[in-house]
Amino acid sequence: MTTNDPDAIRRDIERTRTDPSENVDALTDRVSPSNIADRQKEKVRGVVSDAKDKVFGTAHDAKERSWDQHPTPPTPCGSVPTT
Repeated sequence: MTTNDPDAIRRDIERTRTDPSENVDALTDRVSPSNIADRQKEKVRGVVSDAKDKVFGTAHDAKERSWDQHPTPPTPCGSVPTT
């Protein structure tokens, strides 16, 4: 869209100046060695956590197994179950 409105032209120029600056900032952040290392570290943590959950199960799985084995809650020492 072509316009002769000076304010519109100024806004367009400002937007054109801002866009590349934001892109360069985003690219710089993405290729920063420390940020790359942090992303890799998080990726490895996720893989290790998933593997651990597959081998040992999750806390939710343990609760379910415990509930399946003991459907009624334990009674305090010295009390008699009512069921």
